[in-house]
Amino acid sequence: MNWATFSKALLLLVGLEMFCAKSSVSSEVAVLKNGRSLSVEAHELAGDRVVLLLEGGDRLEFDWHWIESITSADSTTPELPRSTQTPLSVSSRQYSQREIAQIVKDAAQKNHLTESLLSSMIRVESNFNPGARSSRGAQGLMQLMPATVALYGVKNTLDAKENVEAGARYLRDLLQQFNQNLALALAAYNAGPSVVSNYGGVPPFAETQSYIRRVLGLRR
Repeated sequence: MNWATFSKALLLLVGLEMFCAKSSVSSEVAVLKNGRSLSVEAHELAGDRVVLLLEGGDRLEFDWHWIESITSADSTTPELPRSTQTPLSVSSRQYSQREIAQIVKDAAQKNHLTESLLSSMIRVESNFNPGARSSRGAQGLMQLMPATVALYGVKNTLDAKENVEAGARYLRDLLQQFNQNLALALAAYNAGPSVVSNYGGVPPFAETQSYIRRVLGLRR
């Protein structure tokens, strides 16, 4: 083999190795509900959306309802993103208005809260819609964020009983954290406790300040 032939073979071998290495980066296969499959490097969860990370840094976002499954490229067993497993596999019981009112009453009593406060929060958060979802990933009657869901071990965020009980516990804990200061606890529920701590009080966010006024204004 002459030098020119050897050089071409070497370049071909290097190119093939680079191609294989590049292809192996796509470690997952995402299957959409429309039947289309996408090879992706990885996926991330962003509230109620799934972000698919493509080769080269490109990103595609889908509501989790559009995702059929996400499978490892070297596996034949489909695996749904963790945040989608509960909504897809657990059906939410339908509660009557009377039952929801009783749930709110029981959760308030159990956590030493007033029923009117808990009801006003739910009115502002979701307008008593158990299936409410926000663009930021909050779900259910009390619009629980994923971190809160994980902290309180909520299995089905769209189940009214689980959602209200977790939301009431969270508010109780926030009241304890902020020395029973209701305004600060509500600010923390809306913007996050770390934000309130960093500002040393109610943060200067119009949304948070409006949230506090609306909740307090709705209390009977």
